[in-house]
Amino acid sequence: MFTIKLLLALLISLLVHATIPACASDKDVMVYRYWDWGITPQRDDYQVAVLKLALEKTRTSHGEYRIERKLETLSRSRAHRAIAQGEFLNIHASPLRPLLTEQDRREQLAESIPVTIPLMKSLLGYRSLIIRRSDYEKFSGITDAAQLKQLIAGQGRGWTDIGIYEHNEYQVRGDAEYFTLFSMLLAGRFDYIPLSVIEVNGALSRFEQYSDSLMVLPDLMLYYPLPTLFHVSAKHPSLADRVEQGLTQARQDGSLDRLFEQHFSEHVHQMKSVKLRVFVLENPGVPSTLGLDRPLLLNPQSNPKPRP
Repeated sequence: MFTIKLLLALLISLLVHATIPACASDKDVMVYRYWDWGITPQRDDYQVAVLKLALEKTRTSHGEYRIERKLETLSRSRAHRAIAQGEFLNIHASPLRPLLTEQDRREQLAESIPVTIPLMKSLLGYRSLIIRRSDYEKFSGITDAAQLKQLIAGQGRGWTDIGIYEHNEYQVRGDAEYFTLFSMLLAGRFDYIPLSVIEVNGALSRFEQYSDSLMVLPDLMLYYPLPTLFHVSAKHPSLADRVEQGLTQARQDGSLDRLFEQHFSEHVHQMKSVKLRVFVLENPGVPSTLGLDRPLLLNPQSNPKPRP
């Protein structure tokens, strides 16, 4: 009996001493808990790859890191609250939110720190239109923005895009959840759903029950500046500082551009290969210094001059 107790005591002692160094070293690891929205996997995979690239660039200066992808179905408001708390989540990637007042700016900075280096060359701002197949002839006859403004766009509740459409005098309904957009379009609540070129096909595949009734309009596109940024919990400024330093290096040495090409060259090639009608919208929340006012990923001949 004594021998068994002694062996158990020795085993417990060994286990305790074995975990102490691991815990101590784990404190030196910078842990990034990333919100994985899950609706557009290609976008999330790219954003995590960019985060990893930035952290690899700073491994020598900042040490080890760990990325934890949190696949959670959260509303944007709940995700923002979680980021602000900085525990379950501490980083996510989303479009730059407009700051209309000084109070808006203070509230945002109290919640999260934006890393102001665009991740996707404003690719989210290249918007294809999902329409009812029965409306194809009506949409194919649209030649200028004034005609499109007679119709109603549908967007998800709380999306940054809603204010952009309103600023440009487009009609928009923004009271839907993402998962109800397509049934509402079929029900005639609005006339089209503008989604990023990297989202439209995946959306129709996800909701394949609507594929016979809905389609992507092939030759008309909207564009507005919509830079995607990392937003890091304000409670973890050192995490934000490291990401900014790593992205700065990746942008300067060209590795950020190469990663973008690796993930999205097919989408860019497809846009350039089609003769598009492109209506350019203004985004008052994006500084012109970012150089995103025009759709730079399109060929000049595919980029008509008139603005809405």
